[in-house]
Amino acid sequence: MSSNPSQENESSLSSTAPPLDGLTVWLLLWRNKYLILLIVVISGAVSAAIAWNMPSWYKATVSIVPPNNPGGALGGMLGNVTSALKDFGLSKLGGGKSESYTFLAVLESRSLKDSLIRKFNLAKDYELPDSNMKAVRDVLKENLEFELTSEGNYNISVSSKDPQKAALMANSCVEIANDVSLRLQRQEASTNRKYLEERLRNSDRQISMIGDSLKRLSGSTLVFSPLDQAGAISSALADMKSEVMKAEIQYEMLKNSLGELDPATITQKLALQQYRSKLYDAENKSGFAGDFAVRDAMSIGVRYAQFYAEFEALTKVKVFLKPMLEQAILDELKDAPTMYILDQAIVPQTKAKPKRSLIVGGTLLGTFIIMCVLVIVSTRLRYVMRLSKKAPK
Repeated sequence: MSSNPSQENESSLSSTAPPLDGLTVWLLLWRNKYLILLIVVISGAVSAAIAWNMPSWYKATVSIVPPNNPGGALGGMLGNVTSALKDFGLSKLGGGKSESYTFLAVLESRSLKDSLIRKFNLAKDYELPDSNMKAVRDVLKENLEFELTSEGNYNISVSSKDPQKAALMANSCVEIANDVSLRLQRQEASTNRKYLEERLRNSDRQISMIGDSLKRLSGSTLVFSPLDQAGAISSALADMKSEVMKAEIQYEMLKNSLGELDPATITQKLALQQYRSKLYDAENKSGFAGDFAVRDAMSIGVRYAQFYAEFEALTKVKVFLKPMLEQAILDELKDAPTMYILDQAIVPQTKAKPKRSLIVGGTLLGTFIIMCVLVIVSTRLRYVMRLSKKAPK
């Protein structure tokens, strides 16, 4: 089966084209060395001119650390009562938090960036309009670096065209970040204070209501100390029952020895009846232990114990809430910084960017590679086109 003539021509052309081995490539590059060298020199000169006209940027770094004892003595005391507060549903107000933000969140905040922009007029430095705050923030973000080291300190680095301004901005970052952090802490402390004050008011109202209930119960039943009164009532009833038993023994002895109709026996029988009547009245009528019958003492004592337990519980809650309220008030009013400067930013002596030598070197290397590829490709294309013109139609 005959093949297509055009395909035969292309096959013959490709077969006649010399392979691109190392020697061929070297000869092509050597033949065009002056062109390659000229383009590389021109591109290097242009990149050098551009790089040397680029402004120098200086980087200043400040190192900060958190306070050694942020909670203070009162915070430590509150930490000790956290476990007890869990029984009352108040553990969320204790020393620890299950969710919280780190100081990096403050450093990355828009409030800090906007404060730096306004304080140092960065829109003018970045040659951007004041109205385009987003663009100014984006440029500032490129020139701000935050790092949390393994030792626990934060490093804040700021780049600026002015070395003195770089140091000032780095140190100002700490001041602004502390202000933002203090504002957040005061908002949180204010919320906690309002909650604690409301909780204390509710506790006072409940204590007052329970106190009134105890007062009414005590006034109507004469119960004021159930445990002590129960002991006294039990002892008195035991004495009365022992008197009844003694009277019964004496009555039986007189009846057996003197007879049931003897005056002494009759007198003892009347005495026994009186003892029994007193015991019955003590157990079933009010007046013996208070304004209630002894048989009802249990229900009255339980009611009193319930009121008293609630009174004691609310009193303990109030005792715990008081120092927490004082802590919230102190947090709302405190002016201590959240972070302290460990190493203050100093004016940098050398620039941080641009790396002009790297820019020029990269441009020279890139241009040389591109020129070598262009020379090889263009020479190959010209050779193929020349062969295609010589090929028979």
